[in-house]
Order: sequence, then structure tokens, then C-alpha cells
Amino acid sequence: MKKSVKRIESVKFLLCEDIREEIRSKLSVMGLYAGDRIDVHGPSPLPDGKGVAVLHSLGIAAILRGKPGTFDVDLKITGPKGESVGQGKFADTKITRDGVATLILRLPSFVVPAFGTYRASYTVQKQSMIFEFDILAASKDPAAA
Repeated sequence: MKKSVKRIESVKFLLCEDIREEIRSKLSVMGLYAGDRIDVHGPSPLPDGKGVAVLHSLGIAAILRGKPGTFDVDLKITGPKGESVGQGKFADTKITRDGVATLILRLPSFVVPAFGTYRASYTVQKQSMIFEFDILAASKDPAAA
């Protein structure tokens, strides 16, 4: 029986307002959400009733470390009730010989269907990496901040 080898050894996630890839493997990160939590100030339900707020932009970076090679990465984002809020594929992702690959997800506008915990699931050859983050209504009490 052939032993399965883990392709990805470790992963780090960054949650931010916006992110851009620069030259020489650098990232420009704007509005980093420390603690993987987004507090939405002044949320108001959308007129069509399909969400509680809209984030003008949302960025997630997944920094993968593992064995060099090329592979596909499937991404699925689910909301607080387990509903699908997005999915996609990073085709031909390449871990370079230094053992690193960076996946950047940029959403120019993100409708928040409900407040709560969201889950981004990245899958590489049956190996899943889960990133959970919260989108919550900010407290109106200034002492709670």
C-alpha cells in the first residue's frame, strides 16, 4: 500500500481589507484584521434582504509551506449557517524550490449574509486547511471597544 505524503506542511493566513502581490515575493497588506475578526460599524440590512452589511473589500492570503511542485487548490467559503458564500480554484499553484506558495483572494465587494463565523476551506490533493474568521456587528458602547 502506497503511503500518502502531505503536500502542505504548514499554512499561515492573513485577513485584511485589501492585499496585493508585489515583486520578489512581497505582499502589500492594507487594513490587517488582528485576531481574525471584522467589526462592522453601522451595519444596515440591504434593501433586498440578502445581507446584513457590505464590506467594500476583503482579502485573504494563504501562505503555504511544503514540498516543491505544481498543483490545484480548491477554495470554498461558508457562512455562519453553513451556507456557501463563495468558491473557486487556484489552478497551477506552484510551491517554489524555497518551499513557499502564496494564494491571494481579493473580493472587491463582499455581501455579508449574516453575522458570525465564516470558514475558508482550502483543499490540496485531499488535504484540507481551514481558516475561520468572524464578521460581527461592532458594539455601540464606546467602552466595549
